Amino acid sequence: MDEQTKLSNIQLYMHKLTLIAKEINQLKDDIWILQHQLSDIDKSPEGYYRHTSEVAYRSEKICYKLRSYLFDTLFIPKEEYYEQVSNALGIQIYQSDSGIVEITLPCLIPKRRKKDMKFLTDPLVSELSKFVLNRQLINPFEKFRHCTICITHLYDKAKSKRMLVRDHDNIELKAIMDVINTFLLTDDSGVYCNTYHSSCIGEANMTRVSIMKSDLFPEWILRHKNTLEIISQNHINQT
Repeated sequence: MDEQTKLSNIQLYMHKLTLIAKEINQLKDDIWILQHQLSDIDKSPEGYYRHTSEVAYRSEKICYKLRSYLFDTLFIPKEEYYEQVSNALGIQIYQSDSGIVEITLPCLIPKRRKKDMKFLTDPLVSELSKFVLNRQLINPFEKFRHCTICITHLYDKAKSKRMLVRDHDNIELKAIMDVINTFLLTDDSGVYCNTYHSSCIGEANMTRVSIMKSDLFPEWILRHKNTLEIISQNHINQT
């Protein structure tokens, strides 16, 4: 690399870091505002929840930009990095003996109209790719065709009384479902897939996506109702 190219790269990276630093300073200001709004949280819990969510999403975007900066400047294998990210976020994928695939995600899924989901979808892509590859080593992995997708939003029972339970229709799941479709489904149209949403009390805040053959759904929903305290639920006939 010649000196001119090196200097140009340094200027570019310095510019990126300057922009990230500005966003971090804005994040600090946002957190300061939240701290001073705590005394009024009972007057407007929905407003405080909305502001807190916006601050959390800003931090996720900063994390994603830092992640991109890391890949641009250092020769770090993405697979290795995303494995660490998945562990930090609590992303887990498991297939039961009956064939049900369960994907556990952190409680970071934003509201609709949030365009940037890469902070979550990038490590999910990495984990699903590894999951399918590992399954292929055992037996050829057969994608789901006629299936039911059950999305369970779990709320920490220790905090549930003071948490605002979100409306299922306001949670952005399309980007996540597009990733799941790529790796696990033959087609995610309503002709082949049904979806079931529920909000429940659990041991921690998280979202769990369970994909199963449709004939397993009645048994799954019975077990689901027996083991979890369901706050709300709805069954939709197409994804």
